[in-house]
Amino acid sequence: MQRGISQKSYRLKLTAVAFSADGTQFFGKSYKFTNQPEALIKPTLDNVKYQYEMAYVALQTADITLKDGDASSTVFYLYFKPHMEKSNVSEAEAPENIAVHYEAPAKDKAVAIAAPEFHLSGQSVLAGTPLSSDEVTEFFGTERRFVEEKNGVLLSFFHGDSQYVTLQEKELYLERSTGHMISSGNNQDFTNAVLSSTHGMYGVFNSHLVLVSTNCWV
Repeated sequence: MQRGISQKSYRLKLTAVAFSADGTQFFGKSYKFTNQPEALIKPTLDNVKYQYEMAYVALQTADITLKDGDASSTVFYLYFKPHMEKSNVSEAEAPENIAVHYEAPAKDKAVAIAAPEFHLSGQSVLAGTPLSSDEVTEFFGTERRFVEEKNGVLLSFFHGDSQYVTLQEKELYLERSTGHMISSGNNQDFTNAVLSSTHGMYGVFNSHLVLVSTNCWV
């Protein structure tokens, strides 16, 4: 295995032209219904430092034009330091200092490995159809308070004994999905450990499970 700046600089010569810093940027709001990350159908990543609740770094290189018989590969790798005091106000580390730590992997013969079977892999996302106006009335009656609409479309409302109804159409506008926090045990004085969990409207259950009180929705 060769070492030295010349080899590593060659590996780093393809400059990233775009980036995204958060999963909300990469997957988008429609991913909950389509299972298709929005970033994959855009010409470029957002190039915005966005910090929501889902750290998810993505880099995009410049386009590469290949002729018949040509091949190209791009290497991405992470560089960790225990403390970067100036990282929020300046470049955390000069690229040439990072490059010297890179070691090119040995070029072994590629072996195809089948992906493990998983019941949620592939296009197995189930997206229900929106409720019609008649169906909303059938399920929840005609009494509605604090009605929320957008562009003439019903999104949510309260009815009955403080019951809140949010419809599929509202999820298209939300970064943080509508959901519930459930807890077991004594929630008054917290003398005993309380098991708390979150449940998302579109099928994300127990994504945040803690043995304490929680006021977070993850």
